[in-house]
Amino acid sequence: MLFYVFGIQSELKPYRVFLILAFIITFLDKSFIYYKLNKVFQSFIFIFIYGLLIGLFRIGLGKGELNYLTNPATHYLMGLIIFYLLSNIKNEKCLYKISNYFIIGLLISSLYGFYNFIFVDNNHFRLRGFFNNPNHMAFAINFISPFLIYKIKAQNNKLNFIIFLFFSTVVFFTGSRTGLLLQILLLLYLIIIFSKNIFKVVVSFFLMLISYFIILRPILGLNLNFLSRFELSNIKEASGRLDILDAAISLGIDTFFTGVGIGQYRFYHLDYISSSAYSTLFEYELSTHNHFLDILVNYGFIPFLIFLVIIFKIFIFYFRYLHIDFYKFCLFTLFILVVSSISQEMLNFPMYWAFLSLLTIPFNNNFSYE
Repeated sequence: MLFYVFGIQSELKPYRVFLILAFIITFLDKSFIYYKLNKVFQSFIFIFIYGLLIGLFRIGLGKGELNYLTNPATHYLMGLIIFYLLSNIKNEKCLYKISNYFIIGLLISSLYGFYNFIFVDNNHFRLRGFFNNPNHMAFAINFISPFLIYKIKAQNNKLNFIIFLFFSTVVFFTGSRTGLLLQILLLLYLIIIFSKNIFKVVVSFFLMLISYFIILRPILGLNLNFLSRFELSNIKEASGRLDILDAAISLGIDTFFTGVGIGQYRFYHLDYISSSAYSTLFEYELSTHNHFLDILVNYGFIPFLIFLVIIFKIFIFYFRYLHIDFYKFCLFTLFILVVSSISQEMLNFPMYWAFLSLLTIPFNNNFSYE
């Protein structure tokens, strides 16, 4: 709005203003959350400060670009606010309730996405809902799907089963290759759990897909160009991610993995990309497109190691309590977060921060779902 009215851009988007206000209110209200900075939160603050200082230092030496720092730094700060608000919740029942709210939110986003995809903007060949990035739409569904499977198993509710199948078709229409792979794994896991009803699960899923292709496409003239993303040639290219991996590692070696600063790989991208790389990579100053690579190259080896230790400790915590059904599905969610991070920079994705913070609630506060 500020851009159209006053001709200026602002970092204070509506959801960010809401988060800042929510942070201030809950920070002052000890009845809602634990008034503390847990160790995981402190670790993320250290990673941010390190990446920020390294970035500003190198920019000052003429070896970086301030514009490349501001946006990811802003997203990181919003992520820290999300993490603080959700990871310090006192009541463990809120974890279950918040997960339900995510399901409702994603349902609304999915329905809007299909409406927009079918009736409004058929030129947008990938379904994205309220997300700017269709991959984020797919990953958000991936993140919540283990909880849906948990509800299906615990409640034996057909509605949850229908929602899961609907979400799976949404992931397909987003054109996200990693998202679809993860959703297929989740579907297989659902089939394993309900092996007695395997025929019903498989038939229901494929009937939903067939209905889109045989009924909706001819009647509504749907644009199915997103299917090209699943062609073997495109999958082999992986959108040039392997070429970016080589370039980023080369940059990391040249800088002794001390980090080049938040978002600064983009400044070096064109200088380090191989001449034999995927052609599109020469058109833009791109980012790493990999969460772990982003932390390793931009933030440095020490923050990268700290992040791995955090993930490992959370994994060990849930692995220790595999006999608790809810924790088993929390561990599966952590697995989804880790795998999805291979193809996306997650520090810019609020939903990643939200789910990671929810997973640290039992870890930080010793909750039990016995």
